[in-house]
Amino acid sequence: MEADRVNRLSRLSLARADVVAAATLAAAGAVIAWPVLTGGYLTYLDNPAHLAEVGAAAFEAFNGWSETAFCGFPVSTLHSPLWYGVLSAFTRAGVSPFTLYALFVWLGFVAPPLALYSVARKALTPPTAAVLAFVLLLQRPAIVGIGSAPGGMWTFYIAAAALVVLIDRLARPCRSMRDAAAIASLVGFIVVTHLYAVVPLALIAVIHAWTVLGKRKGGEHGLAPQALAAAAGIPAAAVYWAPLLMARGTSWFEPQNLAGAMVMARLAVPTHALDLVQGHTAGISPGLIAGALPMLALLAAGVAGIAFLGRRRDDAPLYGALTAAVLLTLLVFVTGEFDVKLLGPGSWRMLYFVRLGLALAAIPYLARVSTWPVFRVRFPVWMLPLPVAVALMIAFQAGAPLRAAVPDPAGNEMDEVRALWKWLEENRQEDWGRVYVQDTFEKPRAGVELSQSHVLALTARETGVRQLGATYGVVPYLTARWTPSEFGTLVRGTVRDTGDVVRVVDWMRLANATHVVTSDTSTARTLAVSGQFEDLFAVGRFNVLRAAAIGCEWVAAEGPGVETLWVRFETGRYAIRLRGDGSGSVLVKSSYHPFWRIAGPDRIGVNVEDTGLMRLVDLPPGETEVAMTFLPPAWPLLLSAGSWFVIAAVWVFAGPGRKRRKA
Repeated sequence: MEADRVNRLSRLSLARADVVAAATLAAAGAVIAWPVLTGGYLTYLDNPAHLAEVGAAAFEAFNGWSETAFCGFPVSTLHSPLWYGVLSAFTRAGVSPFTLYALFVWLGFVAPPLALYSVARKALTPPTAAVLAFVLLLQRPAIVGIGSAPGGMWTFYIAAAALVVLIDRLARPCRSMRDAAAIASLVGFIVVTHLYAVVPLALIAVIHAWTVLGKRKGGEHGLAPQALAAAAGIPAAAVYWAPLLMARGTSWFEPQNLAGAMVMARLAVPTHALDLVQGHTAGISPGLIAGALPMLALLAAGVAGIAFLGRRRDDAPLYGALTAAVLLTLLVFVTGEFDVKLLGPGSWRMLYFVRLGLALAAIPYLARVSTWPVFRVRFPVWMLPLPVAVALMIAFQAGAPLRAAVPDPAGNEMDEVRALWKWLEENRQEDWGRVYVQDTFEKPRAGVELSQSHVLALTARETGVRQLGATYGVVPYLTARWTPSEFGTLVRGTVRDTGDVVRVVDWMRLANATHVVTSDTSTARTLAVSGQFEDLFAVGRFNVLRAAAIGCEWVAAEGPGVETLWVRFETGRYAIRLRGDGSGSVLVKSSYHPFWRIAGPDRIGVNVEDTGLMRLVDLPPGETEVAMTFLPPAWPLLLSAGSWFVIAAVWVFAGPGRKRRKA
């Protein structure tokens, strides 16, 4: 009885330690990300663009469609329909999307360290596991940068956390249908959360199969149910991957690979977000060294842990070490050197999975170290607040780079942006086409608050205008070749002289953009003095100009044998009445997508322009009415819903499996 009582007290003490460790990690994540969570989501890096897509998915008038950058695109094909769907559903119900978005950003930031802690705790004491997870939390690329959770990549980080849990799950035998359901749900959750996690997911599957078949006698019998369970998770994510697969002919990926030497440098050395992409080397400074310490510690512990793997055959540390090694090999010797898209358009993001692998690989080493006498000293309970306070102070110091990088959401330039939005909302007219918006990102850079922001991506949400241009240009649609406006460009080009102005007008006409908002006074001045634009409004460095020679024209009849009698346009729908002799064509000024459905004469076809726009061809003679509707197929959603129903049913009704007899 006394032994049982001691065991119960011991388990209770460990449970309390786990709660304290998890709460400390969660609080430290909030301390670091505080400037983003308390309003910086409006200004910091890619968050405004993602919030704009939440609005497009939430508001009925937008019909799940966004004009933000690419002449119209379905939001659900760009980012996780699971998470953005949840955000949109709550927004439609009246909940503030900004509050929810801040919550999800925080969740994405702390999820991988918490997942790592849950796995490490099976071999380490709570303090040791917490230190390992805390080091992962402190890495600067997880705090500041394009690949950071606070910078808009929160779904990527949530998928990474689920991948850590899946590694731990695969490292144990599948003894019951409930175990199989857990594997299926994890695979489905990862794929439906962020597609960049698919590459390491596939890599881990190969590592697991190789490990089990090569090291464990009769392993194929245990591998089969796991493989079937993982395969069952794929259709659960069909709502995400199936539309992308069906639309692959319209995709255009822009790789952002690093050279091999830069991969190794960025693995350990913190850098500015743009330096990461552009391949600039950072100068050595005390701040740089301090920021590099968590990464160097993780790298050293992971390498040391590999030597302590010993006879391990199928556990999480082994999988982490192999994943890190294979990903590094691919990044250094394949992706960067040969400019291939093997790991996706942003292959440098895979460095985070390398760090996760190193963290898992460090567990055996830390298990050995934690047995040393110096680490076995017991401290009284009353001293527990001390390490918690130290952790929060370190987190506050670690958050300095993020505090410096987040533009002030209540600053002078944001006041100017709000004044711009107010003018657009009050003065927009029905005869306006799209409004082309020059991004604030990186133009001008020095001394300007919003140079690290895509804040004007929120223009459509805040004003109701149909907005084009103000977001990054890496999203895979053919129109991305010319529509974005970051780095001080208009339609992906600088504006210095009359020839540049003519080019801008031509592209605006193709996009049915009747107005332009500039974020650079020199660009506005060049447009205004050209005589082709009328200056309507100015506040700070922002100007609104109207193109004199462009009227609102959602479709353009091309050729002497066809004319448009009338056109009705709303989001995701066109109604067109044509008259012609059977020759000519009609340019439809929206991005092509195979989910456009045409109701009209059977012979009418749709061609994809080099610009990514649509052209109606094979028009019949006489007067014809054509209706175009964007209508995604229902089967991917039904397949996902059915798969999740089956997984849930198996989990609920299947038994936990037979327990192994005690020896």
